[in-house]
Amino acid sequence: MAATGNPYNPPNYLSVIHLISIAIYAILSSDNKT
Repeated sequence: MAATGNPYNPPNYLSVIHLISIAIYAILSSDNKT
């Protein structure tokens, strides 16, 4: 995808948030099971 005057990419931003959420959830789950 060529960034033609569109520096803000909602799909990319949302996928990053999604991945971070999964990572946080996994870390919290591990801490709770310790």
